[in-house]
Amino acid sequence: MIRRLLFSSVLVATLAAPSAWAHHQVAGRAHPAVATVRMTQPVLASGKPLAPGTYELIVTDERPPAPSGAPNESQRWVEFIANGNVVAREIAEVFPASERPVGTSSASGAPRAIVQRLRTDNFLRVAVSTDSARYLVHMPLSQQ
Repeated sequence: MIRRLLFSSVLVATLAAPSAWAHHQVAGRAHPAVATVRMTQPVLASGKPLAPGTYELIVTDERPPAPSGAPNESQRWVEFIANGNVVAREIAEVFPASERPVGTSSASGAPRAIVQRLRTDNFLRVAVSTDSARYLVHMPLSQQ
């Protein structure tokens, strides 16, 4: 009886472990969520509506193709996550930490995100700063 219980426990733990760590093993993801942002207005992400709400952002290793067809080294896909699901993707411009203007890095080193409505009033910009880079995502406002 005890052997059967021990075997069952080990089996359950073995089968459950991969799903518990799946977010670390998803192809193309650099790491778990980089930041959390609150969108106050509807926008378009990759041409699809993204409703106002709170989203986790994940910077992927996936790079969109440049006009030449090669991966674009200055851009990455960013995923917007709600309730554990990818609800939108958009391209971010990547600026390595060495290219940041003076005074734009976080003193604490912790990632931080800012959502800004641009002066033209047609776009929202999501700016995420980490120790290694700054990511800028520009999304047009939606007429939802």
